Amino acid sequence: MFWRQSASEPVRLYRALRDVAQDKLSRGAAAGDETRYVAFSRGCGGGPSFVVREEAPDGKCRAYAILATYASSGVEESSFSSADEALSFVARAVEALRRA
Repeated sequence: MFWRQSASEPVRLYRALRDVAQDKLSRGAAAGDETRYVAFSRGCGGGPSFVVREEAPDGKCRAYAILATYASSGVEESSFSSADEALSFVARAVEALRRA
């Protein structure tokens, strides 16, 4: 008998981003106060990952996280002080991008 282990939060977020159309990811979705979330797939280095950014109207990055299923925390790098904050940011971006 096989027991199916539920996916971790980083894996769940990765799969959700993977299922969003590429043009939708690059077009972005509203993040509030004139900013938008954008995401880019990275298939290099240690394994698949996504760069998730919050961009100002001029294109400057206000916050970012690199969601990486191969990283123990699920976050390779971010502008946040903890992996939990970064995952929360990615979760908000995923929801906005799915609705866009």
